[in-house]
Amino acid sequence: MRKQSELTFGELTENLAWIKIIYNGEVIYDDYDGEETVESVRRIEEAYKDKIVYRMDVRIVDWHHCILTIQGE
Repeated sequence: MRKQSELTFGELTENLAWIKIIYNGEVIYDDYDGEETVESVRRIEEAYKDKIVYRMDVRIVDWHHCILTIQGE
């Protein structure tokens, strides 16, 4: 049985300037090349906002952006 939090992706990422997200081993967002759009950010936020996060590792890069590695539902 997996212990899980009651925290959601939306709650945990609300104030983070993420540049890359790896969710359950799959890259779902990567803006290292600057090609992502505001629409793609909104799509990720909407699709994942209510998913429960089991574990999230945050790596700060480029002095204010972060890479999120998340395990969740």
